[in-house]
Amino acid sequence: MPRKARKLSATGIYHIMVRGVNRMAIFSDDADCLNFLHILEFCADEDFTIFAYCLMGNHFHLLAKADDDALQRVMKAVGVRYVSYYNRRYQRTGPLFQGRYKSQAVTTKGYFLRVLRYIHRNPVAAGLVQQMQDYQWSSYRDYFGLREKPLCHVDTNYAFSLRDLESLRQYHEQPEHNVRGFLEDVPLPAFTDAELRDFIRSTAGMECHEIQYYPDSAVVPLLCRLVNQEGVSITQLSRLTGLARGDIRRRLL
Repeated sequence: MPRKARKLSATGIYHIMVRGVNRMAIFSDDADCLNFLHILEFCADEDFTIFAYCLMGNHFHLLAKADDDALQRVMKAVGVRYVSYYNRRYQRTGPLFQGRYKSQAVTTKGYFLRVLRYIHRNPVAAGLVQQMQDYQWSSYRDYFGLREKPLCHVDTNYAFSLRDLESLRQYHEQPEHNVRGFLEDVPLPAFTDAELRDFIRSTAGMECHEIQYYPDSAVVPLLCRLVNQEGVSITQLSRLTGLARGDIRRRLL
């Protein structure tokens, strides 16, 4: 059976995850983590920009920007080099990763921030640490000035073009309720319900449940922005606004 084609990202940004075969550990100690990050930085060329990473024992997450060719080229190079290192060190043979890497398109600014937080909160969600800054093997410290020398170069400029330092820090502190989403192949929504209510209130001056009472001249531009630019699902909008899904689709035409 042919493999399912990957969904390409219009922005070129992807949330990437690789898991160990049979869920086995792929990072057994600090030396493994450090070597992986050295390999990742070596393989990431000018066509592959790393925004975030987190190494988690039996899997790792990346948030990166690349076209399809660069994505495949870099991920293959990282895999070949790291598996060779790991098998040589632990005197083993055979595959280390469970199939090819998984990738989900990150097409909106809201979704980018959500994935960034999801990646950095992984160690907290797994119970490895109580605070994100206590975990050495993620890029969280690179964002908030907590590391003297980067372990792997991370481009933080894009995130800080969306939020200032304190706003981004506060955003990270908000719990991520769907922490298993990506591992179970369920895309994260662009906003939680609470975040979407706050976003609509701050940008449009409306309460979600009141939107159905506003004229189309005010509602249609808002719905178009939420769905087409921010990546909000029609199902979530329908649930929070009281508008029927068919009604929302009609207004988006």
